[in-house]
Amino acid sequence: MAWLLKIILLPFSLIYGLFMDIRNWAYDTAILKSTSFPIPIVVIGNLRVGGSGKTPHTIFICRQLESMNVAVLSRGYGRRSKGYYEVESFGSTSKFGDEALLIKEKCPDCVVAVCEDRVKGVKKILQDHPNTELIILDDAYQHRALSAKLNLLLTTYDQPYFRDLPLPAGRLREFVKGAKRADAVVVTKVPKGADRTVFEKKINSTLFYSFLSYQTLKAQEIFAVSGLANHTHFLRHLEENYRVVGYKKFGDHHD
Repeated sequence: MAWLLKIILLPFSLIYGLFMDIRNWAYDTAILKSTSFPIPIVVIGNLRVGGSGKTPHTIFICRQLESMNVAVLSRGYGRRSKGYYEVESFGSTSKFGDEALLIKEKCPDCVVAVCEDRVKGVKKILQDHPNTELIILDDAYQHRALSAKLNLLLTTYDQPYFRDLPLPAGRLREFVKGAKRADAVVVTKVPKGADRTVFEKKINSTLFYSFLSYQTLKAQEIFAVSGLANHTHFLRHLEENYRVVGYKKFGDHHD
């Protein structure tokens, strides 16, 4: 039945993809304006909705650049507040969103802020922290109102964007050709020893690969709880290394 539903939804995917194409064309031809800033802006994003690993990669890049004055700007997905807020490590998910709060917890020396208007957010960061040398935008690949110095596109190994369709028949936020805007593509959640040939053939861009690394637990028997967009990798790791006596799955961004 899944394939039948995809066929039914395909016309709506074409309409949605066409709308995004027109929007991208308007930015490419400067009909719609993109705002530039005097410092480098790095965008981390994806074509597919959810679960590609944007937040862990944002944290990873922040840690690599710890000698610089780096700031991170997120829209604060899932928060109940509106407008610009600078994230405090002791704050709440309702005010900042869980992703931004996690980034601040893992990178306490970085300025982390949330704002649904990315241009306004960058201006506020530079106003409050004029020594900022670089800003990372978490999940902003489709946010064309802001001109980035570097666009990093993430795609998971087991669900690559080039095998998917736009919403609602698929999970893509735009047509596959949107990947051409990327300066580099990071293939995430790569299994050890996995074949990378298909990515070398399909992706005409600078390629990087990343994998998940888990801490080792002393326990042999565990009851696990997770709130993820894709539970597969986590559960597989647990089953390979422990005796899982129970497992409770919650949705992504669960409180």
